[in-house]
Amino acid sequence: MNISAIVLCGGQSSRMGYKNKCFFKLGELSFIEIITDKLSTIFDNILLVAKDPKEYIPLGYKVVTDVFKESSSLTGIHAGLLFSSTKYNFIVGCDTPLIKLELIKYLVSTLDSNYQVVVPKVKGYFEPLCAIYSKDCIPIIEDMLTKKSFKISKLFSEVNTRTVEDSILKKYDPSLHSFFNINTEEDYKKALKIYFNVI
Repeated sequence: MNISAIVLCGGQSSRMGYKNKCFFKLGELSFIEIITDKLSTIFDNILLVAKDPKEYIPLGYKVVTDVFKESSSLTGIHAGLLFSSTKYNFIVGCDTPLIKLELIKYLVSTLDSNYQVVVPKVKGYFEPLCAIYSKDCIPIIEDMLTKKSFKISKLFSEVNTRTVEDSILKKYDPSLHSFFNINTEEDYKKALKIYFNVI
C-alpha cells in the first residue's frame, strides 16, 4: 500500500526548559534528523506538522500546521492526515528518536484495507504516536475536536482498529525503546546512555 510518514514536531516543552525537543541531539544529529533519516529508508513521502514551519525549512520536508487552534497531539494527527497525499500514514512523535526501523516495518506489514488504524499497545496502554492512520479517520477526528474531545484512544473505538500487543512488538524491539518518550532532562540523559550503549 502507498503510505507516507508524518512527524508531529510538537511545541515548546515546559519540562525541557521550554526548548524545542526536536533539535536536542543524540550524537551529531538532532532528534528530528534521526527520526526522518530512519523514516526516509521506508517512506517516499515525509510530512512534518509543526507550530512554526520556518524552524524546519532546512530539513527539506513539507511542513504544515494545525487547522484547529487548540494545540494537541490529536490536532497534529488531524493536520497530518488532512495534508498528506496518501490514504495511509505512519504517525510518530518527535521525541522518540530511539524508534526501531524493524518495528516500523512490521507495523506497516500488518496493514490491510479492513483497518483504519494499526496501533501498538504496551503494558496495556495504546501508543498512538507510533501508529498507522487512514484518512478515513478525518471526519471522526474533526467531530471529536469540534466537541473538544482530545483523547486519541477514543478514536480507536470508533473505527476498525488493529491492536499490536507488546508480546509481538518485542520480536522487533526487545527493549521497547521505540516507545521511550523524552519528556524531561532525566529522560534525555537516559536516552543518551541507551543511544551510546552505556547501559
